[in-house]
Amino acid sequence: MSIDEIRKRVLSNLSEERVEVNHRPLIDKILARYSSEFVIYRELIQNSDDARSSSIKIIFETDGNKFGSKIIRITFKNNGFAFRPEDWDRLKKIAEGNPDEQKIGAFGVGFYSLFSVCEEPFVSSGGQGMAFFWRHGQLTSKQGPTGDIDKTWTTFLMDMREPIDLPNVENFAQFLANSLGFTGNLREISVYFNNILAIHLSKNIMEPKLMNISPEIDTFSPRKMFQLASVQVRDVQLEVKRILIPTNMGANQWCSTDLQTEQASILLRITSGNLNVNVNDTFSAEMERITKKKPPRNTTIQMIFTGFNEHENYNGTISPVFKDLLPYPEQGRIYIGFSTHQTTGCCSHLAARVIPTVERESIDLAEKTLSVYNNEMLCLAGTLCRILYEDEMAYIEQLYNEMISDDNSDSFRNWIDIWAAYNLTYCTFRNSTPNEKVGRILESQFFNCTKKNLPILSTNGVLPISNVRIPNPEMEGFIKVVPLVPKILFDQCIGFFMKAKNSFQIIGELTLNDVLYEIRNRTLSEDEMAKLLNWWISYRSRGNIVEPSEFNQFMQFARIDKKSQSLSTICYFLNPGTITSDVDIPDDVLPYTISKDLNHQDLVKWFGWSELPLVNWAKFIINKPDIELNPAFAEKVHYILANNLDNISQNDKETIRQLFVQKQCIPTRFGMMYPNKAYYENVNLFPNLPTIQFQVPSMVQNIMDLLGVRK
Repeated sequence: MSIDEIRKRVLSNLSEERVEVNHRPLIDKILARYSSEFVIYRELIQNSDDARSSSIKIIFETDGNKFGSKIIRITFKNNGFAFRPEDWDRLKKIAEGNPDEQKIGAFGVGFYSLFSVCEEPFVSSGGQGMAFFWRHGQLTSKQGPTGDIDKTWTTFLMDMREPIDLPNVENFAQFLANSLGFTGNLREISVYFNNILAIHLSKNIMEPKLMNISPEIDTFSPRKMFQLASVQVRDVQLEVKRILIPTNMGANQWCSTDLQTEQASILLRITSGNLNVNVNDTFSAEMERITKKKPPRNTTIQMIFTGFNEHENYNGTISPVFKDLLPYPEQGRIYIGFSTHQTTGCCSHLAARVIPTVERESIDLAEKTLSVYNNEMLCLAGTLCRILYEDEMAYIEQLYNEMISDDNSDSFRNWIDIWAAYNLTYCTFRNSTPNEKVGRILESQFFNCTKKNLPILSTNGVLPISNVRIPNPEMEGFIKVVPLVPKILFDQCIGFFMKAKNSFQIIGELTLNDVLYEIRNRTLSEDEMAKLLNWWISYRSRGNIVEPSEFNQFMQFARIDKKSQSLSTICYFLNPGTITSDVDIPDDVLPYTISKDLNHQDLVKWFGWSELPLVNWAKFIINKPDIELNPAFAEKVHYILANNLDNISQNDKETIRQLFVQKQCIPTRFGMMYPNKAYYENVNLFPNLPTIQFQVPSMVQNIMDLLGVRK
């Protein structure tokens, strides 16, 4: 007998019985065991926001008046819409999620988190009440009119199973500030410890401004499931007033008269992307089966961040209550109504109606259908991130173009570089946790939602990243025309640029072609030329191959600004041990200010230059008028010739002799004379003889002999 036949026989012959559920272990072990801190308040605040509440009150009642007392009752109140009959019905049905696609709740288990602290919660709303109690391990409820004429507040009453500690004021205020930041309808939250207002948070939302979406941006998700219809940005101000508990006193010592308060505020920017949703019927039906609600026809994604100017104004003085709302420079988190464990990979928080796992701490990227839906929505979060970045860079570009011509100060450049680094840091994606896939999805769409190259600030203004080069310390002394990543931007965002170079290949290092472009478009100062030659020597010494045509271009384009002289006209370098650096040299000799710190062997090897021969210098210097007019000049020339005369060939000596014997180049006591008309200083035959005058005559005797000075 086959297994199918066996099953049919069982189904046809035996009576049916309902599967029984023991509510007590189901709730205790599963539904009430959410892992996150303050989960009760998370669920109740979310329900309040869904009910369009503007105000919430949380009241902790203790067994005494001291702050060290234990909580025996928690009352949670909101002023949203009163419960409807269908809301009451869902409240007493486990896993009966809210079918409204605009509401976050999907699994219908959030309310049961209350059972983690209480046995028999009580709910009142709109003149009706529902009490829960246990009977033989089964959860039972009773509903009826309350007789309460105040129908403004919906109230959740929880008597503690066992007394619990009051929450830490600072930690609880942080949680509530995070909650208030992303809720759509709430404007204030008040927390009371008995009759003391311990925390008061308020939110003021400014009028939204429509952001421009460039036509170059692809507003669709990869599978066309979502389309970004519009983007709005608005400023949101949060204010907090909370009690401060002295750290040097025990909790059970304080009473209300001891308390000090902190008042602080923060200004945030929340950018909202309005999404149109388009899924086919099959996909919609599958989602409804899993989540008990259809996909919405439209939804919203939000990114929360702080503008550069606001960040600079805080200058590290932000209240600890708001610190989690400002993740920069760390990663932001995904908010599904409230913060999850999942980070975004970048410095912005993201609020989106993605589908979470049951405990709402992670995004569901495992279930096939939900994974597709969540992936598509996360893609448009990457698109929204790109739009925000582009908008900020457009403003930086406008300011740069307006200011750079009027204000070339280092302070302005430093300030604009820091601003650009701040903006780029926000959109630098790292490994998101615990699921790395989330960050990769956002990053991929950030770069792929447009074919336009990412704009970044360079040393020449805002340019496409492909037109900018990563700075090279060896080349910074002579690169001015080629746009580089500014040092501040590079140092602060080095992780981004390394990934952009190695993984995305959208930016490169400086190359020989960049150097050729640089020297083709401007002349260089002597200091810049020295650094250029030093780089070339280092570049070639590392084994880099240079084509003859490239070398010829290099020599032709590299020009010294004083004369706009090309390196291709250079043949020699100066050896100051032979010819001192304080005399004139021919035009085909590299200025000593350029060559002084360069190795002569490198100049020979890599440029084909040689040391300036003495005879060449003599041919050049003999044509200087000062050789016959200025005794000091002529004396210096003769000293140089004399010092090196023994190191040159007989032919070169003869050439020098022929050059100088034709010039009145010998300083004498009666003026400048031809060599054969001058006499050594020790010839005293006649008082009117033109004897030579040198400071140290013995040092020039060899050249005087060569030139025929008379004895």
